[in-house]
Amino acid sequence: MNEKEIRDMYQENVRQTAPDMERLWSRIEQKIDEADKTESPAAPQREITVTKGGKNTFTKALGWAAAFVIVFSAGALILNRNGVETDKTQSSGKENYTADIQEDSYSSKPANDAISDEKEPNEAEPENVQEIGGHDIKSETAPAAVDYSKLALDHSAELLTADYAPRGDDFFVESEVLAETETFLDCKVESVEQDKSFCTYTLTVVECWTKSVEYPSGSTLTLVSTSPLLLAEGGEYLLPVTLTDEGLRLVFENAPQIEYTLDGSVVFHNGWKTLNEGSQECIYPENSKDKFFYDRMRITSKDKVETLITRWQEL
Repeated sequence: MNEKEIRDMYQENVRQTAPDMERLWSRIEQKIDEADKTESPAAPQREITVTKGGKNTFTKALGWAAAFVIVFSAGALILNRNGVETDKTQSSGKENYTADIQEDSYSSKPANDAISDEKEPNEAEPENVQEIGGHDIKSETAPAAVDYSKLALDHSAELLTADYAPRGDDFFVESEVLAETETFLDCKVESVEQDKSFCTYTLTVVECWTKSVEYPSGSTLTLVSTSPLLLAEGGEYLLPVTLTDEGLRLVFENAPQIEYTLDGSVVFHNGWKTLNEGSQECIYPENSKDKFFYDRMRITSKDKVETLITRWQEL
């Protein structure tokens, strides 16, 4: 192989394998500083001795080829390093991004969630127990209804009625009754005298709450009523009354009155909303005059009377 063939072969190889030099040198210039820091020590340059004769030309060609290989290798190395660094940067960014997401997912949870997720020890809840008729009754369970005829009363528990036309309203509204009441009398019924259109009661005052006339304890009063639901002789009642020109009268006659039992309870109809809370059903005797109330009666502790009196006094 002569010198011309070698030159032609070299030129053809250059044309086929030469990279885009403009792009290569541009990338080299951008990364030259980094390459200087990380590049391994340059290989010692081989001294080329130029001699006379035909061998000098062949020696120059070999030198050019070696120089090109060095430059090409350096450029490829820089491009490869740049690609690796880019991949590392992207990979690192992806890892950081994933870590940030995980960190945010934890940091977005409230700090006290760890405490709130823990099961608190069961705290003993106070039982809502009310003593009614000498028995403790828990409000969370519906107790059996109390039979009125089995209550401890000062009379036979037989409800008496009369064919009277009651005065006043037909529908009981607690707020209206309280507004019209001048006095609450806790009293015992000493005697009952029936007439054709009304009934006369002799009462002994046990306790009195009044906004007008004071009735001392132990005093005797006369009450005339047209209520068809009679008060029982010997019974004790809480009566809302008002004083008229005709004397004392019941504020609401068309319903049973609040009645005390001997063991510290009161029986009332469910129109008395203030007394309803915590009360128990009381089955009232059913007859022709009060059958409307036989399944509307309740029983509760007489201590609830103080709540009712307080509400009335605050009006």
